[in-house]
Amino acid sequence: QWNFHHWWPWIGPAIAQTPLTILLSVRTPKPNPYLAFISYRTEEDGSTALLIKRSLAEHGLKVFLDVHSLHAGKFDEQLLNEIDSATFFILLLSPNSLDRCVNPDDWVLRELTHALDKKKTIIPVLKSGFRFDTIKKEISDLPQIEKLSKFHGVPFATKDFDGFINQLKSLLLRPKEK
Repeated sequence: QWNFHHWWPWIGPAIAQTPLTILLSVRTPKPNPYLAFISYRTEEDGSTALLIKRSLAEHGLKVFLDVHSLHAGKFDEQLLNEIDSATFFILLLSPNSLDRCVNPDDWVLRELTHALDKKKTIIPVLKSGFRFDTIKKEISDLPQIEKLSKFHGVPFATKDFDGFINQLKSLLLRPKEK
């Protein structure tokens, strides 16, 4: 084979294949993480969460919503991983949405605790009738809820939904302070 130069057709690809594979794997873009993770109480705020997600998607913002973004597998691990990868944590708050947080296994409380542990920027979306000063004593004494009450919230408005989305969008696109 050496004398007839039959080695040449395979030597070029064999030498170039490894560096080319490394180069392409480094240069191939990774999937964009979600900008925000939306946490909500399904029964009370499911339709509002979907409306917010769709409106933000129309503005080109990638937002995680469990009913649309979860894949097959263990949902609890996926939810916590998506909170880790998202820059912002949006929490929809209705008048009774925090009532079940007295249960340590409550998912809204678990998601909020994880977001606080990971030092995510939290944006509470305050639906009509929700106020931190009207929360039951046993809930307001939870350290997570006390920390949550310190974050700047955005009032949800159905009458001026576009204004609400613009306000939320401006918070999501504002450069993070160091």
